[in-house]
Amino acid sequence: MPCELVGFEVGVMDKTIKDKNTGEDKVVGAQVYYRADAIRPIGGSGRKNEQAA
Repeated sequence: MPCELVGFEVGVMDKTIKDKNTGEDKVVGAQVYYRADAIRPIGGSGRKNEQAA
């Protein structure tokens, strides 16, 4: 079923670890996240009209 994602957002966050020797944060990867405020169905039912035009 087709739907609309309201307020859809995609983001990327760094994965970091702290270096024991220097105390500095080191980037070791990334994580992707996504979210939507709401999901709404789009009007069609996905079925074709059976009546002849």
